[in-house]
Amino acid sequence: DGRIVVTGADDGLVSVWRVNKDGPRGSRRLRLEKALCAHTAKVTCLRVSQPYMMIASGSDDCTVIIWDLSSLSFVRQLPDFPVPVSAIHINDLSGEIVTAAETLLAVWSVNGDCLAVVNTSELPSDLIASLTSSTFSDWLETSWYVTGHQSGALKVWQMVHCTDPVDAESKTASNRTGGLNLRDRVPEYKLLLHKELKFHKQPVTALHLTTDLKQLLSGDSAGLLISWTVPDQILKALHSKKAS
Repeated sequence: DGRIVVTGADDGLVSVWRVNKDGPRGSRRLRLEKALCAHTAKVTCLRVSQPYMMIASGSDDCTVIIWDLSSLSFVRQLPDFPVPVSAIHINDLSGEIVTAAETLLAVWSVNGDCLAVVNTSELPSDLIASLTSSTFSDWLETSWYVTGHQSGALKVWQMVHCTDPVDAESKTASNRTGGLNLRDRVPEYKLLLHKELKFHKQPVTALHLTTDLKQLLSGDSAGLLISWTVPDQILKALHSKKAS
C-alpha cells in the first residue's frame, strides 16, 4: 500500500518499516515496526503479498519462512531446501509461493504444501535468479511459471496434474523431490518445460508477466530490458489446442 517497506539483512533479520509522512514539507521517514527473527544466515530474497497479507523470506540457511503481514508474526517454515534459496515469488491471485534454490524450482500452496518441484537445469552453475507466474487464470487450463537463469536463459513452465495425459508423454517430468524433505508426500502436480527463450547474455535478474498475459518483460544484470510477446512465445500451444 506504499506505507510498508520490508528489508532483509546479512544477519538474518527481516525488518518491517512503516513510512511516515510527518516530516516537514511532506518528507517521509521510516519507522521500524518490528524485526522478525528466525533465519540464521543472510536473507537472500523477499516477497510481500498485500492480498494475502503475507511476507515470504528466503535465506542462505536453506529455509523459506512465511510471516503474517498483519500481526508481523511467524506463520510457518517450508521444508528445508538442500541448498540456499535464491528467489521467491508469490502469486497474488492464488496465494501460491514459488521458490528457487539454485536450479530447483518448487511451487507451494498458500498453506505450505508442495504442489510441484523440478530441477530446471543439468548445469549446477545455471541457478535461477528470478521468478514470476501467471495471475490471469479465469480462462487458462493450466498455470504458467517463468524462470530467469544465470546463463541468461528464460524458461517457461507449465504445471499439470500427475494424471494428465500430457505428463505421460513428457520426458521432462519427474516425480523426484530434488532433495526436499517432504516426509514421503508426493507432489500432486508436475512442471513441464514448455519453451526456452534465449537472448540475454547476462543473468536475468527481473521478470514481470502482465496480468492479461500479453507481455513478458525480462531484465538482466547489464541493464538490458526485453519485451516478449506472450501469445507467440508462451501460449502458442494453448491457443492451438483451444482453436482445435
